[in-house]
Amino acid sequence: MKHTYKVVGMHCDSCAAKITEALQGHDHVDEVVIDRTNATAEVTMNQHIQLEEMNQVLETIGDYRLENYTPWTTEQKAPTFSKELPEKYTWKNFLPLICIIALVFLLTFVAQCWNDSYGLSKIIAHLMGFWFIVFGLMKLIDLRWFVEAYSMYDLIAQKRYNYGFFYPFIEIALGLIFILSHDFSLSAIANIFMVIIMIIGAIGVYKQLKKGNKIQCACLGTYFKLPMTTITLIEDLFMVILWIPMLFLMFT
Repeated sequence: MKHTYKVVGMHCDSCAAKITEALQGHDHVDEVVIDRTNATAEVTMNQHIQLEEMNQVLETIGDYRLENYTPWTTEQKAPTFSKELPEKYTWKNFLPLICIIALVFLLTFVAQCWNDSYGLSKIIAHLMGFWFIVFGLMKLIDLRWFVEAYSMYDLIAQKRYNYGFFYPFIEIALGLIFILSHDFSLSAIANIFMVIIMIIGAIGVYKQLKKGNKIQCACLGTYFKLPMTTITLIEDLFMVILWIPMLFLMFT
């Protein structure tokens, strides 16, 4: 008998090999076929094995687990990973990102006019704040698949899959702090934390670009099919670049 399962926590060929070896070590498993593109495992059994029992086997080799898998129908939304990305990119592929960034700058401008304040520190704080809030909210539109896409390249999410579920809320919280907080210590902590996660994210993106891997950028969630390119790396580093004058202004 054959059963197909969704594989959670698999990020590379090495993961696939470990999962295959572990499952094939079970007495009642005859064959395991891993599909990296769809993140599935087809398990051929000579006797039915409970899902919980197979997950207990996987727990011994890492942060992996199997879930019941339902093939996508035409009415359902399929995962938006590499096989669905275009071979060549044009500016139209990045139009959603351009529009979102324009919205962030518009919100920043409106906030300055509303508060009748044009200080550089306020402008940067509002820009960073709206950036994180808008991008965080976009990730929540399709949270489950954001987590899947994010775990393909973020260094923390690759090790701790559930981190992806918290990440959009971390961005939103940072955004609210940047916009609303008047506490120096809280703002300083938020800035340091922001720089750390942005640098970690940038390193993960750089590694994937260096390998030439074609995967989806999860910066706007997975509702929009944005390819990961150098623009993704620049977007991560943009916040770090903004932090430099922000840090100077905080201590002057």
